[in-house]
Amino acid sequence: IYLCHVLANNNLAGELPDEISYLSKLDFLALSSDRISGTLPDNMQLLTHMSAFFLSGNFLTGTVPSWLSKWTKLDYLNMEGNFFESSIPTELGELSLLKYLDFEGNKLSGELPVELKSLSNLEFLDLGYNRLNGELPSWLDESMTKMTWLRLSNNDFQGSLSESLGKISNLRAIFLDDNQFTGDVTPLNQLTNLEYIFIEDNFFEGDILTFMENSKKLRMIDASDNMIFGSIPEHLMTREELVVLDLHANKLDGSLPSMIPLGLPLEFLSLHENMLNGEIPWASFSNLTSLAHLDLSSNTFTGGMVTDDIGQMDQLTYLFLANNTDLNQGPIPEALNALTKLEELSLKQTMRTGVIPTWIGKLNKLLLLDLDRNDLSGNIPEEIANISSLQFLLLNRNKLDGDVPTKVLSQLSFLKMLLINQNNFSGSALELCMGDNLARNLQTFTADCDNGFTCPCCTLCCTDDDCNDGNLLTAYEPIWENGYTRTYWNFTNDQGGLYFPAARP
Repeated sequence: IYLCHVLANNNLAGELPDEISYLSKLDFLALSSDRISGTLPDNMQLLTHMSAFFLSGNFLTGTVPSWLSKWTKLDYLNMEGNFFESSIPTELGELSLLKYLDFEGNKLSGELPVELKSLSNLEFLDLGYNRLNGELPSWLDESMTKMTWLRLSNNDFQGSLSESLGKISNLRAIFLDDNQFTGDVTPLNQLTNLEYIFIEDNFFEGDILTFMENSKKLRMIDASDNMIFGSIPEHLMTREELVVLDLHANKLDGSLPSMIPLGLPLEFLSLHENMLNGEIPWASFSNLTSLAHLDLSSNTFTGGMVTDDIGQMDQLTYLFLANNTDLNQGPIPEALNALTKLEELSLKQTMRTGVIPTWIGKLNKLLLLDLDRNDLSGNIPEEIANISSLQFLLLNRNKLDGDVPTKVLSQLSFLKMLLINQNNFSGSALELCMGDNLARNLQTFTADCDNGFTCPCCTLCCTDDDCNDGNLLTAYEPIWENGYTRTYWNFTNDQGGLYFPAARP
């Protein structure tokens, strides 16, 4: 008869007692998400029947004990979310039955020991968020026939990927993000069973033409913040299972694929900060009817901003087309008024002319509206008061004029940022400044104060044309850890930044 103790999530505190070794038949111990501290007692090595050991989410310190190798029946070891500081013991390679090994979120350092190649039954390996370094060893190869999950995120690994990595044929998820990897990504193309690939924030290179071409099961691809080049091939945009495609901040060029079929499940598409050009193929993109997030900002697209086809993309909550200065001049397209689920809309520096349309009030779920650095004229329409959830309103660097409609703006009680500088407004912001709800939430308010306009609550009163002239970028870097949802707004430019936790009214 063997013993099983499940004591997780019980707020247990203190150090593990030496007497735990008296439970000589113990084979399953779960102490996750408690408040256990100190080091693991050496006499725990006597618990040789242990098959599953859960210690995640505690405050354990010291080294990972080499005596774990005496638990030869162990097949599940989870010690993530502690404060272990050591290298990975070479003796762990003696745990031949081990299937699950998780040291994520500690302070482990050094290289991966070659002895781990003996763990041929390993299915799950998570070493993310540590201080590990060196190159990926060549023993990560076809000998790991059972491995389905490999996570090495947020370490200091470097060097190029070996061809052997592509031979872990059953791998379903690979996380190499936030390291210092270099070289070509082609070894990954052999992983035909992959469903999730995260290689962002490295220095990978290579032509995107054949990237993951044979991995038909992919649901999420994040290769952002690398140096991958070439034109986006149609096979990346026409996957029948793909939900997330993030390729932002690379060196991609050429035009977008124009043969996208109807009914694909893609929900998240981020291509900002590349060198993509040509006209945006809205007739084809409008087939992406499940798309919620579309970011095409900071490219060199030409032609019209949008066509009426965009109205079919009625699930969009996030649309960023900012910083595309080669688009045709013209008004804010009326076709956008069909996107009533939008929460964030950025048309910054996109050659917009004319007035801010009254239909903007139909987009009453907006949290952010960025129309900065265009050629818009007239006044702020009264209908903007219908967007009661609005938190960030950027109207700076235009040609707007007339009295600031303070009665209208004072109804936006959740407003945190209001930028109206470098326009031709007149009057006073006194009514805005006296509104209790708005005054409590408004953290950033910039206006021109050199033409008689008075603003006692402005955080910045501009008196020259260069005041607050930097491009305050509102795009964010979505990450898989947060489920590709926004957790904060971070407005940055060459003069600094502003940070706001994400909160909905």
